[in-house]
Formats: sequence, C-alpha cells, structure tokens
Amino acid sequence: MNPFNNPQIFSADLNSVSDLEFEPLENSYRSVLYIGNTIFFAITGTVALSIYFSVKDELPYFIQVAAAVLFFTLLIFSFLSIHFGFKNKAFAVRQQDIFFQTGWLWKSKTVIPFKRIQHSEVSQGPIDRMFNLGKLRVFTAGGSGSDLTIPGLSFIKANQLKDFIISEITTGKVSYEEE
Repeated sequence: MNPFNNPQIFSADLNSVSDLEFEPLENSYRSVLYIGNTIFFAITGTVALSIYFSVKDELPYFIQVAAAVLFFTLLIFSFLSIHFGFKNKAFAVRQQDIFFQTGWLWKSKTVIPFKRIQHSEVSQGPIDRMFNLGKLRVFTAGGSGSDLTIPGLSFIKANQLKDFIISEITTGKVSYEEE
C-alpha cells in the first residue's frame, strides 16, 4: 500500500479565469491617475528645464533634441497607458480568494487566497480623498509590503472588502473542501 496520494489534474478540468465576472474600478480613479501623472510630469519638466537652462550652452544640440523627444515620448506613453490600461483594471472576490487584474501591454493577474492573508488595510492619498476613493492593501505572511493592492475603489467599498476579508480570516470559514 502506497501512503502517498497525488492524483493528476488535467488542465481541461481546471476552472477558467475568463468565467469570472470582474468588477471595474471607479471611473473617477481615471481622473486621479491623470492628475497624478500631470503633477509628476509638471515637476519633472520644471526640473529638466531648469537643468537645461543652466547647461544649454555646454550640451550639443542633438542631446538637447533627444532629451526633449524622450521627455515628450514618455509623457504621451504614460497618458496612453492610463487611457488604454484603465479598462483592464478590475477585481473579483470569490468564496476563497480575491483576484485583481491590471495591464495594457503587460497584463498581470494576481490571486490571493484568504487562507494566506495576515491582514488588510485601506488607505487614501490626498487626491484619492478628493474623489472619495480608497486603496485596499492585502498582506500575506513573509513580506514587508502588501502582496496585493487594489486602488480606485470607493472608500466605502474598500472598507467593506477589508471587513469581509478580516471576517473570513478571523472566523476561519475558509476551507478547501468540496461542498
């Protein structure tokens, strides 16, 4: 008699992620991203211009042009990433885990089982507060930072999700037995 039991599971028998109904982030979060981007590029552009005016006579013309082209390429790409990538940011909560997907060119899908979660928190930055948005951060064992961050949730929904996760991990309802 062999005490080791490890039956094979075929990929055709696995549940598909495409079967999930994802919930989108709040539309106002797109504005938060645009505002954050605008602030970043305004500060970066101001610093770049001050450096440029202090050393412009010492720099060859092609380096000045290359720097300007690089700056505006990054600016445009950044805003396009927000525009096209926003629709791919979504989350789903299942009975035993939480799922988040993001990305435009490089897509990422993260699943955290409730069984691994140590704690969760909701935070707001100053721009998030203006739009009444929150960011849910989920922490698992072994890491110093959050393992999953879902930004762009309404502050109420972020707190409801945090409370749900806390109730699931403290009551021990999470099980992996088939019903």
